[in-house]
Amino acid sequence: MALDLSKILSEFAHVFKELARLLPMRSHDHRIPLLPNQLPVNARPYRYPHHQKIEIENLVKEFLKTLIIWPSWSLFSSLVLLIKNLDGSWRFYVGY
Repeated sequence: MALDLSKILSEFAHVFKELARLLPMRSHDHRIPLLPNQLPVNARPYRYPHHQKIEIENLVKEFLKTLIIWPSWSLFSSLVLLIKNLDGSWRFYVGY
């Protein structure tokens, strides 16, 4: 039985729409408990070409301004990758 992908995408368009901002704060903020007195892994940051570094910084500023993300003071970090779209724009991927 073949599924009509366009029918499914239109039926569930609300699920796939792009977020304009983060969801509102909830009564309980999710946290990952760490073992006491643990330090972050001592790893060198990934190196990016200069044009990608500038693009990452610009995207982060835009995301902060539009409230898609908010600042974090965590000692831990996540990998960020930029993947070029077919139209020449960049897609921002974060690896958790």
